[in-house]
Amino acid sequence: MENSPLITIPPELIHHIFDYCDFRTILLNVRRVCKILYAMVDSYDRFAVTVSLYANSTCTMKSVSQNLQSEKIISLTVCDYKSYNHSSHDIGTKSIFSSFNSTQFTRLRSLNLKNMWDNHLECLLQSLSDAPLISLSITTCEKNYDVTWLIFLQAITRWNLQKLYMSFIDYLEEHASWPEQYSLEHLTIGRCAYNKYLHILHQLPKLRTLVMQNFMINEKKIPVTSCAPTIHSSLESITIECYSLASEHLESLLSPIHSLYHLKLISTFELSNEIWLYTVPNVMIGQKTPPRFEISSIDVIPRLTERPPNKMIRGVLDQTLTTLDLSQEDIGDAHTQYLAIGLRNNTTLTTMNLSRNQIMYVGAQHLADAVKYNKTLAILDLSCNQIGAVGVQHLSEALRTNNSLTVLDLGSTWLRNKNDKIGDIGAQYLGSALQDNKTLTVLNIDYNGIKSTGAQHLAAGLRHNMALTELNFDGNPIGDVGIQYFADALMANKTLTTFSLYWNDIGKAGAQYLAVALKNNTTLTTLNLESNSIGDSGVKYLADALCNNMTLTTLNLSNNKIERTGAQYLADALIKNATLTILDLDTNEIMAGGAKYITDALRDNTTLTTLNMSNNSIDANGAQHFADALRKNTTLTTLILESNEIEDIGAKRLANALRYNTTVETLKIFPLDGISSDAEKELKGQDNRIKSNNPILGSHRIPSDPIGSNTEFYRILQEFNGSDEILVTESHWIPTVSDPTGSHVGSRRTRNMDFLDFLRIIIEYS
Repeated sequence: MENSPLITIPPELIHHIFDYCDFRTILLNVRRVCKILYAMVDSYDRFAVTVSLYANSTCTMKSVSQNLQSEKIISLTVCDYKSYNHSSHDIGTKSIFSSFNSTQFTRLRSLNLKNMWDNHLECLLQSLSDAPLISLSITTCEKNYDVTWLIFLQAITRWNLQKLYMSFIDYLEEHASWPEQYSLEHLTIGRCAYNKYLHILHQLPKLRTLVMQNFMINEKKIPVTSCAPTIHSSLESITIECYSLASEHLESLLSPIHSLYHLKLISTFELSNEIWLYTVPNVMIGQKTPPRFEISSIDVIPRLTERPPNKMIRGVLDQTLTTLDLSQEDIGDAHTQYLAIGLRNNTTLTTMNLSRNQIMYVGAQHLADAVKYNKTLAILDLSCNQIGAVGVQHLSEALRTNNSLTVLDLGSTWLRNKNDKIGDIGAQYLGSALQDNKTLTVLNIDYNGIKSTGAQHLAAGLRHNMALTELNFDGNPIGDVGIQYFADALMANKTLTTFSLYWNDIGKAGAQYLAVALKNNTTLTTLNLESNSIGDSGVKYLADALCNNMTLTTLNLSNNKIERTGAQYLADALIKNATLTILDLDTNEIMAGGAKYITDALRDNTTLTTLNMSNNSIDANGAQHFADALRKNTTLTTLILESNEIEDIGAKRLANALRYNTTVETLKIFPLDGISSDAEKELKGQDNRIKSNNPILGSHRIPSDPIGSNTEFYRILQEFNGSDEILVTESHWIPTVSDPTGSHVGSRRTRNMDFLDFLRIIIEYS
């Protein structure tokens, strides 16, 4: 070993490496390598030792004392996980004194005692009274902590402790109080009562770190709305390991101290990634030094967020956050106020999702005030809240001056109480704001109980608006009178490109008004008229308009009671039209006769790329018509014939036609009525372009209404005022198929909808 590189390494560096090694590795392995390492181990005096009181353990006090002098131990952990009775601990406790001279622990700085009974704990602490301890950690077997606390208090007066760890040992109202003006800097305890927490702050002025298992507040004794007076404390960090406080309780916890810079909350349930934004107490909003929040769940190892709350509260501090999703967090008006304060001066946030948060008109007012001053927010989602007409009034006023917001979602669902919706009055405010706003491009006001009067106000706004490109207006019963106002506005409007009017009860008269507008409009490219009972008569007007219209590319006419005659009108239009690329005719009654008209048109049409004819009672003969068209058509890329009656023979005819067609990319014909599973498997294997699962056609989003085609039942639901009971007789509604994007239930389909709304229907109305 004379040439060993160990000779050239300073002993101090080796000792530093030893600081990170287990003491048994050092004594039993490293020391036996060579004389040089033996000497280095012999001179090392910073051992951290862990021993067991269990007699059969491989690491007892006796075995350690034979290899190590007590004065070289700076950290001692004594534990026993197998003995839980007093007699075994008596033996183990005595072994400490028989193995070591307790007065020789002259460099012991840290002591950790696990699973101790009070009498043995007291005995051990007294025997080490001469040790220069600065850190003490104890877990106890006791169930009542009265005596335990007395032992602790005696111990901390005996040593000048800086750190005290008492995990899972509660500090409640009945326990002894802390000594005055003690120099402790770190304290870990179990559950802590509110009054004891205040006592700790008063009596431990040098305390910098406090870890609690939980924070207990007795609401009967302490009003949660009142904050304790400020305490001049040095406390900088608080950790709660089983966090379950309401936000007002958190404010009671933090209000006495202004020195805090770190708060860590570990929840017993899943917390939002951004919960720090809306649990910020008022007392922290104006702090000059923003605290750092770490929030996670017990079963989640990574920290979910580590961002100061004031980075939103004092917006200029956060230069990275661009998207904030707080949907379905039950924020309410109070916490929305905190968000609004941060949003007012924030310079980076562009997208904020606050959908389904029980925000009412007060919260909407706070947000509106912030939007007036914010210069960067572009997308704001407030759908499925309860802001009502008053809340919309505040937002509309903000839209008059805001120059950054481009997308605003105020949509609702058909199931919500009509008082939560914006109605005609709210529509009037929005219509007025649209006349002045110059940046909003997308507006969603689905299912908001808007009728013909509200449509009139919105149409007036559209007539003068020069920015809006997309308006989603589904589920508002405006009828033919209301659609007439919109039709008149479309003849003047020069910017709107997408207009969704699903389930607006416009009928054939409304279709006629829209047809007149389409003949003159030169900007609209997407029109959704699903579930409006247009019928063949209404389709005739629209088909005539398509012969002249040069801009419309997507038209959704699904679930509109269109039959063979209506299909003939559309077929004639397809021959002449040169712009339409997507046509959705799902859930009508076109049948084989109507399919013949459509397929004849496909032979001449050179623009249509997507056609949806699902659920139209098309049989094998109708499938043959489509097969003949596929042999000649060179533009269609997607054809959907799901839920028809073409059977095995019809499916095979379509598959054979694909052999001669090189432009079709997707042919969806499954599921089908009357086709065998073997035939389906064979056809899919024959051509990978034959597929299942219907895509969304003519819509960029999934509607939230659970559809049926009976207009009377819809009207009943729209008038539902939120009472506990709703009477629906057998004559009111028999559900039928409707949505081309829905999921299949037997031979019928239901529209995609919010799962919580679905559960409410099942529970309340079944």
